[in-house]
Amino acid sequence: MNKCLGCGSLTPNDYCERCFRLKNYGEFKEVEIKEEVFNKFLVEIKKTNDLVLFVADALNLPENFDLIKDLKNVLLVITKRDLLPVDVKDKKIEEYIKGNFIDKVVISSKNNHNYDLLLSKIKKYKKSNNVYVVGYTNAGKSTLINKLIYNYSSNDVTILTSFMPSTTLDTITIKLDDDLTLIDTPGFIRDKSIENYLSKEDLKKTNPKKMIKPLIYQV
Repeated sequence: MNKCLGCGSLTPNDYCERCFRLKNYGEFKEVEIKEEVFNKFLVEIKKTNDLVLFVADALNLPENFDLIKDLKNVLLVITKRDLLPVDVKDKKIEEYIKGNFIDKVVISSKNNHNYDLLLSKIKKYKKSNNVYVVGYTNAGKSTLINKLIYNYSSNDVTILTSFMPSTTLDTITIKLDDDLTLIDTPGFIRDKSIENYLSKEDLKKTNPKKMIKPLIYQV
């Protein structure tokens, strides 16, 4: 049995039936993930003291980072830089976000922005070959891993990505090279997130794809 490249569940093929239909037909079957599942992963990660990439969406930042306050070796990765205006500098974004992080980096998977910097920071701070990737749903964890694979690995495996929440249900392990293994984890769900109340069609409409530009109105 293999681990599904979409959700991490056991399957005889590359994808389970749920992820196969999502990948090929756009059919999404919602699965509820209980809070104990996230807590289990956090406890396991804490025991290892391995490097953790906390992936955060630049347009949907958490109110706080209490969820990972017990983790000591956390690199904050802020995704979707391409959606922010160009005059907003990376340094300003990093300074805006407060938390107990060993370092921060702002990236864009679409524009391949700062991926060399990200990889250098991963190699600098990792304690072993294993690096965990955590974050809230739709923050861009799987997209980040796929971009790292494309840029720096001979591995031709890709993880299924989707704008629908809770696509990943269990850990997915991807070996980037002999010295680096990335472990994708299920996205944390925020109870107050608007994603929990929108349909698939509405999620498509509210998921930005282009840079946000300021508008000027004459009064």
